[in-house]
Parts: sequence; C-alpha cells; structure tokens
Amino acid sequence: MTADLDLSRLDELAALQVPDWACGVWRRAFGRYPGRKDTSTEVIWIQTPTLYADIRVAAPDDPSPDARDEGFAGWLDVAGQVCTWHRPVDLHPRPEGGDKGAMFLDGDAMIEVGLLANYMEEYHRIDPAVSCFAASRGAFTTDGGKVRFAAEGPVEILVAAGIHVIHARRDGASGLRYGRFDEPDHEVRFQTAVGETDVFSGGGGSWTVWSHDVDDAMAARLITAAGT
Repeated sequence: MTADLDLSRLDELAALQVPDWACGVWRRAFGRYPGRKDTSTEVIWIQTPTLYADIRVAAPDDPSPDARDEGFAGWLDVAGQVCTWHRPVDLHPRPEGGDKGAMFLDGDAMIEVGLLANYMEEYHRIDPAVSCFAASRGAFTTDGGKVRFAAEGPVEILVAAGIHVIHARRDGASGLRYGRFDEPDHEVRFQTAVGETDVFSGGGGSWTVWSHDVDDAMAARLITAAGT
C-alpha cells in the first residue's frame, strides 16, 4: 500500500456509511424548478458508502438566467428517506445543513424532492458502485455520527465508483473535475471541470481513506491522478 494513504480510520469512518440504496453513480435526467424544467445541465453524482461528490455542467446554449456550473462534495447524512448533503467543498456555498431532500427510490431511478427549496429532480443509477474508493485531505473531526471539516484551510475529496471519478478541492476557491478510468491505459482521464481549475495545482500530504473496495494498484492510480 502506498504511503500516501492513511487507512487507520477506516473502522471509525465505516460507522458513517449510508444505506446501500443511496450508493452508486447517478446521472440526472432532469430538474424541475418554479417556472422551468432543466434537461440540459449534465449532472453526475458519485455516492460512495461514505463520501460523495456532485458535479453540474450547464449547457453553453442554455438561455435560462439560472443556468450556471455547480459542484459540491462532502458527506451525506441519511435519516430514513431524508438526505442532508454536507458540502465542505462547494462552488456556491450555502448555510450548513441547507441542502436537504426527501428521496424516493424505484429500482435504479430516484426522485429527490427539496425540503428547504422548491424543486424536484429525477436521477438514474448508471453504475451500482460495487467497487468504491473515497478519501479526503484536510482536517476533520467525527462525533456522534456527525462529521465536521475545518472551516479554514484546504479540503480535498476524491471519490470513485466503477470507472467514474470526481476530484474536489477547496483552498479559498473551489473546483471539481470529473473523469473516467481508461482501462487500456490504466489511467484516470479527467474530462470536465467546474469552478477554479487552478486550485488543483495545490495539495500535498497523506489522504485519509474512508472507503476502500478497490485493489491497491487502482487506489494508487487514483491518488496519482488527483496529485500527491
């Protein structure tokens, strides 16, 4: 195992795992908001058993005044059918606990209904996330089943499920990038990015591993792609 991965907290962090029904790689079919329906924004949400990341790329020809790139990453708190997305990395920050939705699952389709805002989104699971990897860099604490990332200083989150990968980083500004694992070349190739891409030139130090269901070679390739 590479020295850049710290697995010492795996048992502690396993207590924070979300239900199996939430895990997977989800692509949004549409979002419905007051007065409009968005079918053009490309949305990918990777939910591992612990950490998640969500990247949203607006279509360049979308005439809506609300069209914009978005992205956020962190940990998901699930209580029954209610999900709260905690977003230590966020292109458009909102108050802590301000992203909450009721989830309704039907096979590999999921409907999310906003509880603190008026919206509805439909997602489809495109990968069941049988093999997952999740890691973070930056200070955080756990207490009573809750996680708190440091409000100041860099925070970095890396999640992968199947061939899908999202790398998110906050250091003043925030950025997220999405890519896929290229089997022939055995490399992660990032395809799209939102936010401040210069933020990815920083980083350094050991990654704390939250979920590890991939082989050591794959884990090493993932952190190499994210930057060590």
